[in-house]
Amino acid sequence: MFHLRKYTGIIRTTFVDMKAYMGEFIGVLIWTPVHFILLFFIWTIIYQNPQAESEFGYSLSAILGYALFSTLISESLFLYRVAWRLQNDNLNGTLTIYLCRPVDYLAFSLAETIPFSLISFSLSLPVVILLIDVIQIPIELNGFILLGFVISLIISYILSYFCFILVGLTTFYIRYIWPTRALFLAVMQVVGGELVPVDILPPVIRELAYILPFYLINYVPSAWMLGRITPFELFLAIVYGIFWIGVLSFLTKLFWSRAITKFESAGG
Repeated sequence: MFHLRKYTGIIRTTFVDMKAYMGEFIGVLIWTPVHFILLFFIWTIIYQNPQAESEFGYSLSAILGYALFSTLISESLFLYRVAWRLQNDNLNGTLTIYLCRPVDYLAFSLAETIPFSLISFSLSLPVVILLIDVIQIPIELNGFILLGFVISLIISYILSYFCFILVGLTTFYIRYIWPTRALFLAVMQVVGGELVPVDILPPVIRELAYILPFYLINYVPSAWMLGRITPFELFLAIVYGIFWIGVLSFLTKLFWSRAITKFESAGG
């Protein structure tokens, strides 16, 4: 049975232990602006072509705004931790400890990750706000837009969690997850809108991207903040995201139940 109080306790405990992970937060604070600066120079070079704006349908400031929001989402949510944690718990045998406790490992890993994501996102947000003002990114902020962004970000977070858990589950079959993780990140960058907005991809790839759930993670929240999608399109994206959360949740439980039968403690 799922006990909410138990997992909120895990969240509180993780907040208390944050000092042990200060190095990771410093890494996020350094890498997030560095990542954006790299994209800034790439897009600035591309937009030296006078036809770039008409071909892409984005002004330079708008495409930089997209890169900024996408970087904020992809780099500050810390969800890659759940995949590495699952791999390490499998390989060193500590997964046995969790399986012997009255706790759902999947819910535990999500609860443990939430504090990291909240803090890293909060630390990165002031930098993003400053860059929005410096670059003069064309956005209009009001309560409705912020509400839509928060809802789409929650959908993005849950989808990311299930994706990385599924990546982590491959450790039961191939031991080390780096090949699966590399493939997943490549897909995210191409059809998930992490580096390039989905709506400027070639038609065939764009249609594929709209079928898969990955565009909901980066593209939808970023495009919504820039006014690239309408409220009705956001509503459809949220409904589609809920559908995919159900699908990925089912797949996660299915593969988890099968993976546990393969688990052999290596020292736990």
